[in-house]
Amino acid sequence: QLIFKNQLMKILMRKGLLYGFIFTSFFSCESNELVKQDHELGFKNQRYFFEGKPYTGKIISHRDVGYLLSSKNIVEGYRDGQTEYFYENGHLERIENYSTNLRE
Repeated sequence: QLIFKNQLMKILMRKGLLYGFIFTSFFSCESNELVKQDHELGFKNQRYFFEGKPYTGKIISHRDVGYLLSSKNIVEGYRDGQTEYFYENGHLERIENYSTNLRE
């Protein structure tokens, strides 16, 4: 089962599909970690909010055709950890590391 999951994740991610990213995020997240799309969150004073409270979890952004644009880790509303940016073909463009909204 683990081999099947890994193979499926590789196939979906290679194609750069948003669904592949969501699939891998779902299986790689802790059970209490949220994954939200950027349009579901509020953004004020350089901080992300969900339902009026600082958001903790992962934010994904995608292009209209479904290709993944970026993936951000957020803690208490601030970027914290890796932010990944992707080309239209689904390949990784760059990774930026953040600590409480400051790029390292």
